[in-house]
Amino acid sequence: MIAEQESSKQKIGPFCREHGISEPCFYYWRSRLRKSAPVRFAVIETVPPVVSRPVWTLELVLRNGDRLRIGDKVDAVTLRTVLEAARG
Repeated sequence: MIAEQESSKQKIGPFCREHGISEPCFYYWRSRLRKSAPVRFAVIETVPPVVSRPVWTLELVLRNGDRLRIGDKVDAVTLRTVLEAARG
């Protein structure tokens, strides 16, 4: 708004009335912004997110609603032990 007012060459009073802001507010922000340090920008490069697959390859939903997720690296003995325990 401050830059717009300055480039328009319009007096502050009429400019503020036209834009619905109070003159004290305009003067406050103009003063505050002039005292602040210049804004610095940095270039940020984005990379597409890594699409990862789930760490499990099989999911069993038990009767009680619990979910048993089994990874692709589980050995047969461990799988058999877990399944027997889940059957109760």
